[in-house]
Amino acid sequence: MIDAAERLGLDCNGARMISSSSRMIWYLPRSGSALVLTRPATKTSEGVASEAAAIRAAVGAGVHTPRLIAGPIGLPEHRHAMACEWVAGRPPAAEDWPGIVAESARLATASPEGLPELRWPPDVPDARSLPVLGQRLASDFVSRCREASGALGSLVRSGGVVLSHGDLQPGNVLVDVDDHAWLIDLEYACLAPREWDPAKLLILSRRFADPPDVDQLLPAWGDLDAARLEQCVAAQEVLLVGWLCRMAAQGTVGAGEEARRRAASLTDPRSRWRHLR
Repeated sequence: MIDAAERLGLDCNGARMISSSSRMIWYLPRSGSALVLTRPATKTSEGVASEAAAIRAAVGAGVHTPRLIAGPIGLPEHRHAMACEWVAGRPPAAEDWPGIVAESARLATASPEGLPELRWPPDVPDARSLPVLGQRLASDFVSRCREASGALGSLVRSGGVVLSHGDLQPGNVLVDVDDHAWLIDLEYACLAPREWDPAKLLILSRRFADPPDVDQLLPAWGDLDAARLEQCVAAQEVLLVGWLCRMAAQGTVGAGEEARRRAASLTDPRSRWRHLR
């Protein structure tokens, strides 16, 4: 952390770690920034540059998202670092959803450069992680991956892609003292079908009734195609299972149980699964 801060020209005195998951995030009070540090060999330079481009495009479109202060830069051990504006805030509540959606819809109006189009990950399904599911669930999962991959490819090729957050959910939102919603963590931002971010809201609403009034929120993105929206829902449900399988294969505690629960729930959209902690 110290080396990264120095190379970015930031004062790290009083630094405090605020997150340690797929990436480590440090709060640097002297510079009013959040230092994002990737773990070894988890991100490519192209991927980090894409995230930085998404941040710049979002800020340029007037989206409430922490602006880029410094970086990104490469570090030893195939690590990367960047620093973004520090925004103090609270986790969102149910009444904050209209503001969250307004920022997300504004993101779709941005004019980004240097961002890739959404593609199906080549490691989903991953033969090394399929044993996590067991034979019956794994067989169904592979079939669903094939269907979802084909559908997603067709959606992207049909055009009309927009800048999407890529992981729109309460954990990636802060609400400041003025009750303004801020979108954070654009790690998975990409050019995707307009229905991609709204699809995540549908998943959250159907699984947890949060947001509870999703039908009143979706019009913020304009006229959405119902069939395309459902295809995006199906694709994201499958990708969530693949992501959890990979985490379980890497030893993340609880990931295997949740992967199996979510895989089983693909046949019943009303079925709930727990949030991985």
